[in-house]
Amino acid sequence: MRTWIALVAALTATLAQAQSDTNQIPAGLPLAAITNGMTRLDAEKIFTPFTNHTEMFLNPGGIYSKYWMPDGSKVVVIFDWTGTSLGKPKASPLNRVKAVRLEPAETAPHVENTTLPKEAPTAALQWLKEHQSEDGSWGSNPTNRPALTGLALLAYLAHGKTPASKEFGMTVENGLRRLLYDVEASKTNGTPGGIENEYISTDAIVTYALAEAYGMTQMILLREPTSNMTCRVIASKHPTPIWTTRAVKSAIYSGIIEVSEDDKKRVLESCLASIKGTNLLSRAGAVWSIMWLGQWDDIRCAGEMEAVTQLAHLDWNGHHESLPMLTWFIATQVLSERGGQAWNQWNRELLPAVVRNRQEDGRWCIPVSQDGSGVKERAMWGESDSDIYATSLIAILFTSGRHLPALRPEDVRRPRKTKSEADAKLEAQISL
Repeated sequence: MRTWIALVAALTATLAQAQSDTNQIPAGLPLAAITNGMTRLDAEKIFTPFTNHTEMFLNPGGIYSKYWMPDGSKVVVIFDWTGTSLGKPKASPLNRVKAVRLEPAETAPHVENTTLPKEAPTAALQWLKEHQSEDGSWGSNPTNRPALTGLALLAYLAHGKTPASKEFGMTVENGLRRLLYDVEASKTNGTPGGIENEYISTDAIVTYALAEAYGMTQMILLREPTSNMTCRVIASKHPTPIWTTRAVKSAIYSGIIEVSEDDKKRVLESCLASIKGTNLLSRAGAVWSIMWLGQWDDIRCAGEMEAVTQLAHLDWNGHHESLPMLTWFIATQVLSERGGQAWNQWNRELLPAVVRNRQEDGRWCIPVSQDGSGVKERAMWGESDSDIYATSLIAILFTSGRHLPALRPEDVRRPRKTKSEADAKLEAQISL
């Protein structure tokens, strides 16, 4: 630990002191040191060997890389945009370092530096495993099953669990087999499940799960069904901002399909047009859509993000959101990309609530407040299945790394060119 502290101290001591451009750098990240000539590739070489976790997000003010160090402190490095792609700023390993800041441990807003028990994610996955049906699905209601199966699989994939995994490999394999069966059956029966409303899209969730599984394993049997489902999602006349954008972007990042800029724009505009209301879920859904299928510098993104920041408040038991679990799921990811004071405040509310409301068996439940908030969300999934839904969403959020292709930094989102030996052997064994 002393080694990296000395390295950072020596590095920052040699940087030229300069005033940062506050018109370009978002509030909450004041920077004191401007580097000379260092590239993003150089920074990766310096900090990655010492870090527990890294993240990157894009902003009109620059490319932000965050490195969490062993003692809980965080190094924030901002890079200038370099070049353009289709008229837009381009991320590249050669982006020049704009500024570096060392943030003390007590202000580092990452979940791994909290009191969330280390065994909590594994316990959640174990609970999901115990509640998987013999046919590989999750859920007791046929209408809910494909969407719940997709969400549960995303929880495993988010933690790096594939069919080749030792502890949960068979669970993931059986879940994927079931989704492939549902997709095949949907050729004659329509949608794989049945939930299609302004918040939930079974087609999109199933597509998202299959695309991420393909991106992580390169199993060829997943490619055609996922491609077909992606085309169906893109052609949908009733897209959902939350899941449609994620499914399409995941299919692109995983190498399943190429989507034209015109099609991405059309899906984005359809998603934004479908948003109703001015609550936190609606506003976060708008930012989510623009983030995934648009650009950070879209003027609408700034306005919607400001609304999210103003609305962001989490009260687990006294909440006033009709769909609290989905709202918190989306808001958490949107605010984490934004960073700064808004994310710090949200994370201070989120983590204690998640820790406090974790059940002894490892699951989470949709909370219902005195004003009736949460009743609609429970009813949407059914009383017996809502815990699967809630546990899956929280398990997706609380990961120690970004395994899902759609969550990786842009420059490493390329799909694997070869599958692992274990995945290759399993692919030969899996059949419908």
